[in-house]
Amino acid sequence: MKTLRDIRFRLFYWVLLQKAHPLLTLGKLCPWTIAPGALNKDSVVVSAGAGHDISFETELIDTFGCKVILLDPSPTGKATFERNEAHHCSMIYVEKGLSERSGIHRFSEPEDRNEGSYRTAALDGPSTVAFDCLSLPDLQRRFAFERIDLLKIDIEGAEYGVIRDALQKRLAIHQLCVEFHYDRGFPHNRWDLIRHLVNLRIQGYRLIHLRDRDHTFIRSR
Repeated sequence: MKTLRDIRFRLFYWVLLQKAHPLLTLGKLCPWTIAPGALNKDSVVVSAGAGHDISFETELIDTFGCKVILLDPSPTGKATFERNEAHHCSMIYVEKGLSERSGIHRFSEPEDRNEGSYRTAALDGPSTVAFDCLSLPDLQRRFAFERIDLLKIDIEGAEYGVIRDALQKRLAIHQLCVEFHYDRGFPHNRWDLIRHLVNLRIQGYRLIHLRDRDHTFIRSR
C-alpha cells in the first residue's frame, strides 16, 4: 500500500510540474531555482528563513541589483546576516519571523544545535522559545509595497499558514519559492501538502521546479 501511495504521489507531481520557463539556480549550501525573467533592480524580494546560509539572497542582489527583505528572529539567522557585511546595504534585516498572524509565537528549540533550526511549537514548554512574528499583510504595510516579485519561505512548518493567508487575501505574489515540511516530526502530512498545492494551482500558481521538498511556483501577472 505504501508503494502504491508513493507512486500516486509521484504521478501527482508529474502532472503538476511544468518546465516551460528558463530557470536559474542561485545559492551554495541552500540553493533555490527561480525564473529570472521578471526580476530586476526594482523587484521586491522577501525572504523568510535565513538559517546558516543566505548565499541565495546575496547572489540575487549581485545578479539583479535588487534589495532583499530578510526575516529571521532566531540567533542562527541573526548571526548569518551579521557575517554577510558586504551585502548589508542591499539587504533589510527584520528580526522577526513570518507567520500567518502577527504577534508572539512559540518555537521549539533546535534538536541539533549545530543545525540551528527553530520549529513552530503548538504548546508552551521548557524546550520552547518565544519570537515576534509578522504576517505578510503587516509586512507590506510596514515597508509600503503592494506586490512581491519573489517570496522565498523556509520557515520550518509555518509555511502552510502563511500560504493559506496569502491565498485567502489574494496577495500579489508573482513568484514563490517554498520548502514544504511534512512528516518527520512536523504536524503536517502529504494530504496537507496536496491540498495546498491544489489551492495554489486554483489561484494560478504553476509549479515550474521541484528539488526534494523545495518548490518554485510562478503566477501570471
